[in-house]
Amino acid sequence: MRFQSFSQRLSLRLILVVLMMMALMGLGMLWWTTVVVKNFNERFFYVMMDFTSSTIEKQLRGVEVATMNHASNVRRHLDMPENVFIHIRRNLEHLPRHSGILGYFAAFEPNFFPEEGERFEPYVVWRGDSIVQMRVAYHDYFKAEWYENGLKARGFYWSQPYLAETTDDLVLCSCVVPLTDNEKKKVGIFGADIAMDWLHDWLKQKDVEMNKRSIAQLLPVSSLKKNLWTYSFIISNDGNYITHPDSTHIFKDNFYEQMSGHTDAETQRMLREMRADERGYAETVIDGIEATVFYQQLEYTDWTMAIVVPSIIPATARFVISLVLGAFIVFALVMIYFFSFVTISRTTKPLRALAGSANEVAKGRFDVPLPDIRHHDEIRQLRDAFGDMQQSLGQYVEQLKISTAENAAYESEMNIARKIQMSMIPDQYPPYPERSDIDIYGMMIPAKSVGGDLFDFLLRDDHLYFCIGDVSGKGMPAALVMSVTRSLFRSTVALEQEPDRIMTRINLALCDGNKTDMFVTMFIGKLDLTSGRLVYCNAGHEAPLVYGQSFGRLPLKPNLPVGILDDLQYESLTTQLAPQTTLLLFTDGLTEALNSSKELFSIERVMEIGSQALVSGQTSPRQVIDQMMSAVNAFVGNASQSDDLTLLAIQFKH
Repeated sequence: MRFQSFSQRLSLRLILVVLMMMALMGLGMLWWTTVVVKNFNERFFYVMMDFTSSTIEKQLRGVEVATMNHASNVRRHLDMPENVFIHIRRNLEHLPRHSGILGYFAAFEPNFFPEEGERFEPYVVWRGDSIVQMRVAYHDYFKAEWYENGLKARGFYWSQPYLAETTDDLVLCSCVVPLTDNEKKKVGIFGADIAMDWLHDWLKQKDVEMNKRSIAQLLPVSSLKKNLWTYSFIISNDGNYITHPDSTHIFKDNFYEQMSGHTDAETQRMLREMRADERGYAETVIDGIEATVFYQQLEYTDWTMAIVVPSIIPATARFVISLVLGAFIVFALVMIYFFSFVTISRTTKPLRALAGSANEVAKGRFDVPLPDIRHHDEIRQLRDAFGDMQQSLGQYVEQLKISTAENAAYESEMNIARKIQMSMIPDQYPPYPERSDIDIYGMMIPAKSVGGDLFDFLLRDDHLYFCIGDVSGKGMPAALVMSVTRSLFRSTVALEQEPDRIMTRINLALCDGNKTDMFVTMFIGKLDLTSGRLVYCNAGHEAPLVYGQSFGRLPLKPNLPVGILDDLQYESLTTQLAPQTTLLLFTDGLTEALNSSKELFSIERVMEIGSQALVSGQTSPRQVIDQMMSAVNAFVGNASQSDDLTLLAIQFKH
């Protein structure tokens, strides 16, 4: 594996953390710039629409005031048609040219002036720098929209924009008020014509100013084509273009028809809101360009103004901001990595020296000098801790050498003690090969090197004396008591013949001077090999199992173990064994054997295995013990032995 220094890894991890943080910051900045650009555009273009709307409304309001004043002047001179012409002309002459009014006109009810015929429509209009006076007689105005609605109006009525009948490229709009006579009877209308050229030219100028003020001019997008700039237009309530940067659209194209081919929900919502004179914006495609369209109705009219903002402008803004932010992040990462690597390399220099010293210590040089660290920080604490460990490790190695030698001596002594103890246990089977009336087999497995269990047997005058015992406790103390008890058994059998007398003498001997509070559970039996008569005495031990004509446990009297009370008198019991009867004596290491789940082997399992052995006819001492040990080993499994285990089987043959 390629070596990589700690400073490099720490620097790279630091860069990764910083990169993740900057990436999150970048995403946040990108989201923020998107929101900012969107909000900026929304506020900016709404302000532009409000400003444009207020300017147009101010201009139209001025036309309304002038029309109302001059209509009052005409009402006072309805006596003769010539007076109407004179005062209409006089009104136009006194009107400033920048007012936006192109001309004044009047239209009267049928035969109001009989000498003029059914229709009388005087019209005074500017033509260049001169005023032209005429009587319009080439159309029936009674059914005209501006006449019918103007006659019904209570105040002003603004007509729909229309193309002038005298020229194909002049768009007019009329402000109309009703005329009344002295009896307040409506006799006709008075109106002012305004040419939409001034609105068209004014909006084009505002479009140029709007592009200069928009966020697009803060970015290097001066190379954008003109058709990708922001622009404005106005449509009538039926969708006809009143103004547009491209004059070929004016009164020749219809916005609603142009956008009707778009089936997306955003465009359809925009068209519904524009027809309902609502204010809003929508992202759509217009003239083949993706754009955001802002729209609202102009007051005093039923016209709708819209501002088209190509999507490339906010997209370019976001791209430039993201590009600048990305360049800054890359530069910052390079600088952070460089300074982090230099700083961390200097900071971790003592660690490299300490690692070299640790390698020497690992080779066994516990006196290697450690680097000197001036700063009182975590590295200094690590160096001091390593120094303490170095000193403790040297002392530990020395102590380990001593304890290893002591343990070796102890193990040797324990092995000797085990050999001595095991030598006290009969290990030659069959023990009496010359006799055919008895078969014996036994085994003892200490939980430690030495144990506290014992069993023994010996022949005396055609009688088999045998015993099994379990010393309280384990280890060396129990082994010493076991050896004493076994010696007492052998020496007492030489003096006494009955098991109860033998047990009583052993109890007195163990109680004499007993300061260890240790006791021994014990079973002693005397089997007459000529008759099969068994005399036995129990001292708190487990009842032996009997494999005969049936299977069961030998009945016992509940006596106390030996070594507790010195004045205790034990009693014997007698039973008759039939030929081929086998006795199995065992310690509690059999019934209390534990598996890995801390479950006991239990006396119930012992009885079940004994019954199976009797049924199968495998009742010889070795067969009985082998079957029992196989069952115990299978039950315990890999669990460690918890107690000494001893088994002794005796079969009376005849």
